[in-house]
Amino acid sequence: MKNLLTACLLGVTTLFTGLANAQQDIYTTNNTLSKISFGFEKKVSGTFINMDGAVVCFKETFNDERGPEDANKMMNETENIGINNFGNLLSIDGRKTLSNACLISTRISRTVNDADYNLKINLTAFTDGGLKCYLRDRFTQTEVALTMAQINNYTFKTSSDTNSYFNRFTIAFSSSQSVSTLPVQFISTKVLVNQQQKHTIQWTALERNIQLYRIEQSVNGNNFTTIATEKALGGNSYSTQQYEFNHTAAVLGKIYYRISSVDANGKITTSNVFAANTDGLTQTNVMLFPTKTNNYRTTIRLNQVTLDVYQVSVFTNNGKNVLNTAIQHRSQNTNYPIQLPTTLSKGMYFVKIYSQTTSVTQSLIIE
Repeated sequence: MKNLLTACLLGVTTLFTGLANAQQDIYTTNNTLSKISFGFEKKVSGTFINMDGAVVCFKETFNDERGPEDANKMMNETENIGINNFGNLLSIDGRKTLSNACLISTRISRTVNDADYNLKINLTAFTDGGLKCYLRDRFTQTEVALTMAQINNYTFKTSSDTNSYFNRFTIAFSSSQSVSTLPVQFISTKVLVNQQQKHTIQWTALERNIQLYRIEQSVNGNNFTTIATEKALGGNSYSTQQYEFNHTAAVLGKIYYRISSVDANGKITTSNVFAANTDGLTQTNVMLFPTKTNNYRTTIRLNQVTLDVYQVSVFTNNGKNVLNTAIQHRSQNTNYPIQLPTTLSKGMYFVKIYSQTTSVTQSLIIE
């Protein structure tokens, strides 16, 4: 029994000695370990503020799985970032010296929808051993090379889709070139049309070393002309940037757009083609008369509006829908009589004329 107790005590002593040594390697401020640090920043009032962080340290005596050199992630009430290692969420992850095809998976949580974030990847204390380092973005299905011995920034926007943040980012290592060297990848392009017929052109791009963007327009989808340029917001490392340009459409009908980037060497990369319909539905081009009626009749006049089918809906003052009909607009400057249900009570009503992209609402009084 005495020998067994002695052996147990020696085992416990050895265990705690190993634990203390491993923790000393990790937690001392003057350690010289090779490491990769992660900062998770949120844009607040135009400035990125650090919300959380995590670190991976490397030493041959560390354990790639859960070990005494690791520290569990303590969750914040707001944004969090941790290292996902064999099902353990860690804020400090000690690992063996890196080899080809190793992966570091991060997990981000408790974000805010439609917010701007920045993932900061600090490689200034990382000894690469000849390996190249890449950031994989599962949400955009892209992979970008990280710059060694520097701090790399990767900005992105979250949404209600958990894929836009939760298990989105992985650091991969390879001894060979594995990513595209394109300076830009267009993640999304779209155009919005408001009631004043202004086109809001929006695009999101993963960029590096881009000088400017050209906003190009076409009336047939084939021949494009440049209508404006926008200076690129990114720098010489990969970052995700969002852009917006307001354009007052000069013509009715369908207008095509595309975005062309120009990099530091003059290389041009062009996005997909996207389009918008300009209906001409404005308070000026759509007229309702009379606006007071005692015979349940009124008239809608369309002036210089794209020839198309338009929907008409009438609502009570409380939002109840009492009439739905359609206008087959086949010629310009045409009047369309509207017969209202004779069962309607006297009072205020709202007449909505709309298409797939824009709408106009005007008031009508039944006397």
